[in-house]
Amino acid sequence: MKSLIGATFLLTFLGGAALAGVYSPPPPRGGGPCEAGFGPWRGTYSGTSQDPFNDWVRPVSAQACFPSEYLCRRWLSEVQTWAVNPGLMKCRRVDQ
Repeated sequence: MKSLIGATFLLTFLGGAALAGVYSPPPPRGGGPCEAGFGPWRGTYSGTSQDPFNDWVRPVSAQACFPSEYLCRRWLSEVQTWAVNPGLMKCRRVDQ
């Protein structure tokens, strides 16, 4: 009986840990924070995401910088699939 309770707790905990990443956009592969000077291309995203446990919709936004337009657009494509309701998305060159 104890092993059944322990297994149920473990599966519940692992399932919750897997869903904890739902609110975080995919990391910018090939890019990073703009403050760190990752490149002249800035990708910005804003939209909404639905909570998997109820019907609440949360506003979400993200920003990252990239050395090339290709990497910026690839990241925006990944962010689009992550959010339920994508909003404004753009890649633009920032003159430094």
